[in-house]
Amino acid sequence: MEVANDNIYIKWKKSISPTSKPLSYVVFSRYVISPLHKPIHKDDYSDWMTAPSSITHSQQISFPAKPGRFYKFYVKAVSEDGASEASYAKEGQAVRLIREPSSPGSVKDLEMVGKLTEDGKNTIVLKWKEPIDSDLPIDSYKIKYQKMKKRRKNRQRDWMMDDAGLKSPTSERRRRKRRHEARVSHNEDKEQKYTLKNLSAGSFEISVSAIAKYGHSSLESKPNTIVVDLPQTSLGSFRHKDRRNNLPKVTGLTHSRPLYDKKDGLIFNITWEAPKTRRKLKAYKVKWTFKGCLKTATTKISGHVLRKKNYHVFKNLPFQCNINVEVSYETKSKKSTFYSLPANYEFSTGSCMDVKMVYLLKDSPDACSDNNSSKTEKAVPEDLRISNVVKLRNRKQKTIILKIQWKPPSNKNLNPYKYRVSWNPVSKNDEEEKSSAEYRVVKAKNGLNTVTIENSVRQKTNYRVSVESIFKLDGRLVFSRPVVRQQKTPNLGFGSSAEEEEEEEEMEEEKKEKEKEENQSFNKQL
Repeated sequence: MEVANDNIYIKWKKSISPTSKPLSYVVFSRYVISPLHKPIHKDDYSDWMTAPSSITHSQQISFPAKPGRFYKFYVKAVSEDGASEASYAKEGQAVRLIREPSSPGSVKDLEMVGKLTEDGKNTIVLKWKEPIDSDLPIDSYKIKYQKMKKRRKNRQRDWMMDDAGLKSPTSERRRRKRRHEARVSHNEDKEQKYTLKNLSAGSFEISVSAIAKYGHSSLESKPNTIVVDLPQTSLGSFRHKDRRNNLPKVTGLTHSRPLYDKKDGLIFNITWEAPKTRRKLKAYKVKWTFKGCLKTATTKISGHVLRKKNYHVFKNLPFQCNINVEVSYETKSKKSTFYSLPANYEFSTGSCMDVKMVYLLKDSPDACSDNNSSKTEKAVPEDLRISNVVKLRNRKQKTIILKIQWKPPSNKNLNPYKYRVSWNPVSKNDEEEKSSAEYRVVKAKNGLNTVTIENSVRQKTNYRVSVESIFKLDGRLVFSRPVVRQQKTPNLGFGSSAEEEEEEEEMEEEKKEKEKEENQSFNKQL
């Protein structure tokens, strides 16, 4: 065996057998990772396995070796009669490269893949890939992280001296105290990840380096470094030990009914209860975030404000928007300031039509007016028809079905997304009763859309029926002007419906109860 560069050249002699000729040769190898002067036991070697490009017809092979390993080899000849006995090197000789192993390469693609903020502390998840080229297998990883602090003006000269290679008056011990380390073992099957917990707000310098074991020592790669900025989660920064005592959160967060004004738009008032604390209240901090707004193009808009009173008025809010509100406060004593954790509250502004119908915005008739109203003027349903259909349930009972039909809008540039159909009795006793439903657009038969209403229809009743077209314009729903018609249901006579039978049974029961009461009173008189 001969060693040249990073290859081991193995040669052997032809087997002497008068009966058969060898067809090929197979080379087997095993190794152990060890420094040059360390004693090696035979049990420290790995299992025998076929070497790369080991099956050959010639009597030599070039084996690609790695530094820091002792190798052993044997060769078998294979013929038609089978395999020969193993041919080992003289006296079980082990061979290694002259070159010593170098440190592993830097880890690849270091990044932050997850972040969670809870109770004023941050948790982040780091992810990276193992080095591509390494002489030794990776055993573990070292994670270092420290908080970056702002340099003071009077230390600027000292830092410049450091860059020139001179010693700085800034002590290295102080930097080491602020530096944290962690170890994580290498995972061959899964991705390399690590979680850092309980981090305060600020900028952190995080570095990850790979470590490979070599005898009693270890080789470390150059660190891969990133800088992570973590946000402030509550008022101020907790620098004093007394300030870390968390005050109770604000309670009783609620919002008032919405108001609408031509100048300030949609208005919501958020209120909360004043905290019960002996310390002097300095200010409240109100922070809000808009999420999932249909009217605005952006999906997240945030802001904050400091207030001295326990309420905040939101103006010019968009419709159909979820708003998350955080309220915290700070108190002040003679020596220090205390900060509370934020209390979360979320509410929805609802659609313009819902707000107008539920909260009766009668003073703002143009609240739901839109630039798209002109587009939908000619997109109302046409030729609304209503008819009564009498259906037999069985031999005695009959029901009335309202059959509502209409034609699609004549404006072919706008295709309705849905139709809203509403029906309610016109009689004075039924003013509060109203029913409505939305129906998806289906292919119209004979050019007519048809809807049937069965369960809630009563006889001898005037019904007011309206149909509206619903469109999707500029990322939100727009309603057309409703088309209204009235329809009177017929009188089906005695025993015509289940409701009338129930009324008659109740009348009979009342008559029987009255007769019983009269009989009892008459017996008492006797």
